Amino acid sequence: MHPDGERVVQFPDWDEKLLLTEWKREADGWVCETQESHELDPFPEDVYRAMMVGLRDYVGRNGFPGVILGLSGGIDSALSAAIAVDALGPDKVWGVMLPSKYTSDESLEDARECARLLGCRHDVISIARG
Repeated sequence: MHPDGERVVQFPDWDEKLLLTEWKREADGWVCETQESHELDPFPEDVYRAMMVGLRDYVGRNGFPGVILGLSGGIDSALSAAIAVDALGPDKVWGVMLPSKYTSDESLEDARECARLLGCRHDVISIARG
């Protein structure tokens, strides 16, 4: 940004980029002669991509082979699974359904279908007491 608040360089959201900039000293201070602009991602895509980058970095920097997450058949676990698959790839996401005696057949089917559509592993481990 220039001292007057003018934005002269805008990098793309959530992508690594290297740019060498040229600067010139003027009477009012330093001015960037390089001008490059990228459109920022609209909401909610910007938030989704931020979550993907955060998860990918966290898993990678900790040396984890992937993630295990609970698939309940609800929208929150489906969204979490989609973010994980987009960030890491389906081979690094393992969805686990933990049904109890209160779990509906619809929830079981929704979790199974979510994993199928995302292409990730899916297992069912009952937590119901016999």
